[in-house]
Parts: sequence; structure tokens; C-alpha cells
Amino acid sequence: MRKVLHNVSAKLTAAQLGVELVLEKAAGGAILDASDMNSLRLALKAMEEAGGLILEERELGRTQTAEKPKLSVDGRKSILIVDDDEMVREVIVNIFRNAGYVVYDVGSGREAIDIIANAEVDIVLTDLKMPGLTGNDVAKEIRALNHKQPTLCLMSGDANELRHLQYKVNADGIVQKPFSAQVILNAVSDAADTESKTGAA
Repeated sequence: MRKVLHNVSAKLTAAQLGVELVLEKAAGGAILDASDMNSLRLALKAMEEAGGLILEERELGRTQTAEKPKLSVDGRKSILIVDDDEMVREVIVNIFRNAGYVVYDVGSGREAIDIIANAEVDIVLTDLKMPGLTGNDVAKEIRALNHKQPTLCLMSGDANELRHLQYKVNADGIVQKPFSAQVILNAVSDAADTESKTGAA
């Protein structure tokens, strides 16, 4: 557990604890439900409003701003699934959890943007057609980030729309619905590998 600086607010301390509890649950392989995701989103938002993260003990002597929390656990890649269709989202969550990813999921673009803006997730896989903020809105928000951008993959049943938006928002990969487990795993893995090589160049 992290040691707290004396001059940070109680609100920030509580928010930090909220994030840690969700990460500990994910690390143990437990399924994160809607309540967990809502707690994570609210805690990250509270951190932003309170001025950032609590610094670890080894950083107490530093004056630099703490980095945003990373949602990966024990070296496993983290992925945020964004889809308003709960049944489809549950299928995708199970596919990636069984493949060893640390999986987070939300049912709206607004929830996704709140998490993406305040934490570092390795991969975002978002459906395009959603009420309110769409997958296109989520993609634009990702490309506007001033911290490390996640690998971005788009999903849709419309192949033409996928190709158009992949170019428009510079998405790293696309997944056309319907899909098999192997197809979606390969698409995301290939996108992450390509993005990693590009970033290292």
C-alpha cells in the first residue's frame, strides 16, 4: 500500500484507495462488475479534481507530478472494452480474460472517456455505434491525450465505416462484427504489436 503525503486531501487519499482496491481485485483474477467499473471511474475522476496521484514512498522527496495510474497488472496487458450491448460486451470480456488480459469494460462512451483521460490502459477496443458519445468520439478523445496513448481498435458491423474511420482517426486496428474469438484476439494483438513497433521507431 502507498504511503500518503501529509498535505494531500482526504478526498485524494480515498480516491487512491478506490483505484488500488479495483486493481487488487483484477490482479486476483476476479471478474470486475459494473459496480467496480463505476468505482474506478469515479475514483479516477476524483483524483483529477484533487490534483493528481498520491506519491509512493520512494517518490516522497521528489517535486515532480505523479504519473497517471496504470491499469495493467503483473505485466499483463490491460484492455478496456467499450460497447453498449451488454451481451456482446460480456462475450468479448470473457474472450480476453481467458487469454490472460486484465479486462475492464464499460457500456458508454462517456464512461470510457472518463477512464481513458485519467489512467493509462494499454488497449481500447470500442464499438462505433453507441447512443450518446460514439466510438468515434472515444477515438478522438484518445488521440487528444497528452499522456501515453493506448492501442486503439474499432468495432462495427459496417466494413466501409470501419475502414473510413480507421484512416480518419488513425486507429491501430479494426474488428468487423460478427467475429470469432480467434479473429478478435488476433486483430487486437496485431494492432498492439504494430503500435508498439511504431512507437519504438
